[in-house]
Amino acid sequence: MRKTQKMESHSTIDKQADWGISIIKEVHAAVVQATDGNLEILSAQEAQILHDMFERAFEHTLCAANCLKRGHAASSEALCRVSLEASITLSYVSLNDLIPTITTYFGDYLKSEEEQNRKWRNSIDLSTFDSRVKSAHYTELSKKEWAIETYEKILNKWLLSINAEPLEKSKKFPNIYDRFEKIGKELSYRTVYAALCSQSHADAEDIINFLVARLIPSNSTEMEKYQENLKRENVWFSAFMVIIAVREFVEASGMYLGKFNICPLSRFKILIKDSQEAEANWVNSQKLFIAQGKFA
Repeated sequence: MRKTQKMESHSTIDKQADWGISIIKEVHAAVVQATDGNLEILSAQEAQILHDMFERAFEHTLCAANCLKRGHAASSEALCRVSLEASITLSYVSLNDLIPTITTYFGDYLKSEEEQNRKWRNSIDLSTFDSRVKSAHYTELSKKEWAIETYEKILNKWLLSINAEPLEKSKKFPNIYDRFEKIGKELSYRTVYAALCSQSHADAEDIINFLVARLIPSNSTEMEKYQENLKRENVWFSAFMVIIAVREFVEASGMYLGKFNICPLSRFKILIKDSQEAEANWVNSQKLFIAQGKFA
């Protein structure tokens, strides 16, 4: 009986992963078809940039669903976080004035790289490595500094050609919390995104769960049941996160296309509704919101 239940659970997870993979690929095909040959997209670098962001979100989301399909639940959760960040960023950029937002996006990244270079140089200066190791680090650091400076020159030349402000005048790009908040999804940051950070940061949550399962007395009739429920909850929670990642990807893709008014939005409305219903059905059937304190 127990073996049958396990097989049914795995079958359900497989079906959910297959659903996610199917939706992700359908969205990608719809976007590619809608943008193929579109003169506005082909002629404007800012539109191409948005498409590049869409392709990145697609790859991360598809990989998260494939990880779940292959039985790597914890890795799937970590990829769901990456997928969520890519989709939320795509949504945020799509909903704002494109050129200034992209300028802050690029400018903030380059400033961050320059700060990392400064810290790298400081670490080399203070290190106790021999001169050969230090010299190798200084050489590679110089190459990176040159690359960042070159990128800034090329980007500023492009910005000048479209009468945009240079990178040095750009404002700070919103952090991930602000991006969630500015598109009306603060609660998703506090719940879903915060829970996903557990795997990517390798925090103690799962390790504590495993320890508690082992600390239950071996003669306890509840031990086997608890351990089985723990394994089941971990996998099913990962499936829930994939559903949410898929829904966010669908919504972000629709926002990207809506930016240029080139999409058959009726089809995207159906896809968004399907993903929202899948999320609600999963919650109702599995009661995962409070299982193992995942959203605590």
